[in-house]
Amino acid sequence: VIGVLPPQFAFGNSIEIWTPIWHSNMGGLSMLALLKPGVSLPAAQSAIDASVRHLNETVHPHRGPNGEDPGFRASVIPLREELFGAFRSTTLLLLSAVAAVLLIACTNVANLLLVRAVAREKETAVRRALGATEGRLIQQWLTEAALLALAGGVLGSIASIWGVRALVALSPAALPKLTIDARALLFTLIISILVCIFFGLAPSVASSKMTWG
Repeated sequence: VIGVLPPQFAFGNSIEIWTPIWHSNMGGLSMLALLKPGVSLPAAQSAIDASVRHLNETVHPHRGPNGEDPGFRASVIPLREELFGAFRSTTLLLLSAVAAVLLIACTNVANLLLVRAVAREKETAVRRALGATEGRLIQQWLTEAALLALAGGVLGSIASIWGVRALVALSPAALPKLTIDARALLFTLIISILVCIFFGLAPSVASSKMTWG
């Protein structure tokens, strides 16, 4: 048994077959491992260093008269850093730009909803006169804001799927293959809910309080 992998495992798209390590005459070797619970990265590096020192002292003690051969060396690198280390700055810059665009869009929508709420003061007054409670009015505003937020979230998710596909097609081969998974969709849903509450419902409530406070 070489190993057991899930069907969705796709680490290293250029790999077509996996084989055991059967010889040591190789220039370098990359291994993927899962840290034992409770073991930190420095502790893992310390254990690897001890193993490397043992190999250099027993298996490969002679390195040439002038130390031409550095011997065995090993480094423990987090998988995220290995995959995205070279693209970390670019990814953070892109994330900051997306957050700024989201904030601008939310601010514009909030202003529009505030103007709309002010324009509906007479409608709100009539509803109150007919017996509508504060909770019922908030429920109406929340429903309207939720429809806008969820519609924006759905359209944004569809656009992100197309955008990621375009980014992968145009990106260099060294960039890991990006996909939209359940965690990304869940994050989108949470952001949509927060936008609904803070940028959708708040202007209407604020307008109501200013009118009737």
